[in-house]
Amino acid sequence: MSGDWFEGVPVETPERKPKSRKGCWIVVIVLAVMVLGCVLLIAGAALLVPVVVDQIQGAGDQANAFMMAIRDGDIDAAYAMLSSEAREGIRSGNFREQMSGVGLADWTFDQFSIQNEQGYVGGHADFPGGRESIALQLRLRDGVWQISGYDLGGNRQGGERPVSFMD
Repeated sequence: MSGDWFEGVPVETPERKPKSRKGCWIVVIVLAVMVLGCVLLIAGAALLVPVVVDQIQGAGDQANAFMMAIRDGDIDAAYAMLSSEAREGIRSGNFREQMSGVGLADWTFDQFSIQNEQGYVGGHADFPGGRESIALQLRLRDGVWQISGYDLGGNRQGGERPVSFMD
């Protein structure tokens, strides 16, 4: 009886209930949803980024074409790039008068913004009177960017009057 004094003494052992795995499943489901969300976010961004880049590229290309037409003296081509609303606001003769003798030499665009079907391109241009801030407003119509407003600063023929039209 030296070490077996507990023999014969009834000992109650608690019943073991099966462990619930409910908490484990909740964690697994939450993790799966998070992983799926990340995958969808990355896939959405991969699909959206090229669209935004194409829109910015299109707006920038149209802004450059407009500025080249003005620089090259092709005022009719520049006028044709205006939206119908802009052409209603400034007639061809007024546009021609405003743009003739602008003396646009060079420009750089460093600001681009696209929101819905509205675009903004801004930067600086070199005129005979100096370097000026410039801005172009654009609208996307039937897949084509059109100039809906412009501000080419105040250096027309040495700063006589600003060259701008903003709707």
